[in-house]
Amino acid sequence: MFYRVVDLLNKFKPQYLWKGHRLFAIDGMKIQLPYSEELRNHFKCPQNQQGEHHYPQALISKLFCVLTDVVYDFEVAPYDSSERELALLHLDRLRPSDIVIEDRGYPSYEMFWEHIRRQIDFVMRMKTNANWTIIKEFLRTGKKDQIVTINITPTAKKRYQDDPTVPESLTLRLIRITLNTGETEVLVTSLLDMEQYQYEDFQLLYHWRWPIEEANRSAKHHQFLEKFHAKNMNGILQEINAHYLLMAITRLFMLQAEAQTPERIYGLSYKSAVDFVSAQLPILFLSKNNKTRSKVIYELLNMISNMHEKTRPDRSFPRQVKARRVNRFPLAICRAP
Repeated sequence: MFYRVVDLLNKFKPQYLWKGHRLFAIDGMKIQLPYSEELRNHFKCPQNQQGEHHYPQALISKLFCVLTDVVYDFEVAPYDSSERELALLHLDRLRPSDIVIEDRGYPSYEMFWEHIRRQIDFVMRMKTNANWTIIKEFLRTGKKDQIVTINITPTAKKRYQDDPTVPESLTLRLIRITLNTGETEVLVTSLLDMEQYQYEDFQLLYHWRWPIEEANRSAKHHQFLEKFHAKNMNGILQEINAHYLLMAITRLFMLQAEAQTPERIYGLSYKSAVDFVSAQLPILFLSKNNKTRSKVIYELLNMISNMHEKTRPDRSFPRQVKARRVNRFPLAICRAP
């Protein structure tokens, strides 16, 4: 049912595009699960120097449209799964010419190639201290924008050893961005046309990834995603699917309400909208009276269109590194190794 709602969102008019492209982000978040042997064996528990944590965790990877705030796809996996491998699964939900924005954990030759062979463009943030010789050379030149050739890595060569279609090198573009804090970030992209996609575009483009962080926060704090009732695999997956279905239905209502009131200073409030929709879902799903359902839909659109929150552009928060706490009672929260 989740994908049926997403398909409806795909048909929604008008389409929200950037330079003719749909614009997506991919990101993962970890969630804590209740304890049971079944969940512990499947999802696994994080470990540290003191042993294994008591509660298992899951990794949720999401494909998110940053122009409509809609989750298009999600994958649930053990907490130590590869975010890159999960990201590759999302690419099958995209179309040629879509653009995907991805953070520092995603860049690799394999990721570059898997996007390019599907004709999906990307913008990824690179780790400036990683073992990428081409990045170090680019930073030394002082240039802001450069077309470069990236050679296949030993890891990629091993992965694609039986695939003769994989090229020995890829032509990509590096962009140097200076943040308001003075820090330097490097973006790598497949958008090579410097006239159509100018340097200044990328200053804004990467920051459009922020809504996926907001979606993670909403899932945990507005929909209380981590407050599970089930303690078995099927129950946990059903609850996670229900949360993302509610998100998709809520966004569908919000897009419709937004289309009815396009001129406004404030954005629509997702927190209010999801509360309204969740309260009326039983009637929408269970009522057999079309007039009743139509009335509920009309009332929902009216309530959602009248609940606004102030937009906060250009928000930026430094990553906070918490001081390491000494665990005085290790056996209380950790499982012995």
